[in-house]
Amino acid sequence: MVYLKEPKPRLSLDDKGLSPAEKTYVLAVLAGRNHKEIAVDYEVSDSTVRNTISRAYQKLEVSDKAGLAVLAERFEIVA
Repeated sequence: MVYLKEPKPRLSLDDKGLSPAEKTYVLAVLAGRNHKEIAVDYEVSDSTVRNTISRAYQKLEVSDKAGLAVLAERFEIVA
């Protein structure tokens, strides 16, 4: 017997109004990167990453990385 898993609904970061930097950083966080790693990868300061991620959290209506993880569990997040 085979059980097929129902596909997750899609959540578009564009539809939520995220900027290109916000989308990039959110996807990096979902891939397991921390703020310092993201800052080094994109040659920006750690505080720039934190502020950008914070704005993205507000737009996605989550308060932290755990909330983002829950969102990723429920939805297929696409840029």
